[in-house]
Amino acid sequence: MSHRVLCRPSALLFDCDGVLVDSLASAEAAWKTWATTYKPDFDMERDMQHGRRAMDTIAELVAPDVVERAFEDLLRSEMETVDGTGAIPGAVALTDSLPVGRWVAVTSGPRELALARLNSAGITLPERLVTAEDVDRGKPDPQPYLRGAEHAGVPVAECVVFEDAPAGIAAGRAAGVGWVVGIGAGALEPWSDGSRPDVVVPDLDAVRFVDGDLVILSTLS
Repeated sequence: MSHRVLCRPSALLFDCDGVLVDSLASAEAAWKTWATTYKPDFDMERDMQHGRRAMDTIAELVAPDVVERAFEDLLRSEMETVDGTGAIPGAVALTDSLPVGRWVAVTSGPRELALARLNSAGITLPERLVTAEDVDRGKPDPQPYLRGAEHAGVPVAECVVFEDAPAGIAAGRAAGVGWVVGIGAGALEPWSDGSRPDVVVPDLDAVRFVDGDLVILSTLS
């Protein structure tokens, strides 16, 4: 396709894992270690929906009285493997090109882990960050992206969301964001409510922010 302007957003809201940073290998290693103690038959493809808070997933897999301890042990393992986190192609260049205060990271991960992964990937930290601790309900609930728009100080309908996970895409749609850009082939799959992005790109190398316009260079859809 030829280059095209998708929108003129007032703020850009980025999911973290799978959008800004590639943490898949480190996350898989941490969950594997976690499973040996808490869920020996754990299978990531079967038992996880990418994009949700780890605490919400764990609460569905273990007894209520061990949820907090299980989450703390997972976080410890994830922090131990964080050095394996790199940047998604184009993430550093795109975020570095954005005006100060115009973008917010909105992640399902805990703050400590999100900051460590962004630092490991070499991404300059945003002024504002929404993490698992900042919301009562995680994705696919709209609260994370509503909070992101609040942090940016703009109406949610003037925001564009970048997401790789169907749960996160559904959260953006439910929040009423103006546009959703899917990242990677996984974003082509609709959530159970039918939520889909406006466009799906291979990675952030396919996105530019030029004089206030969000420009799409290539798509998967």
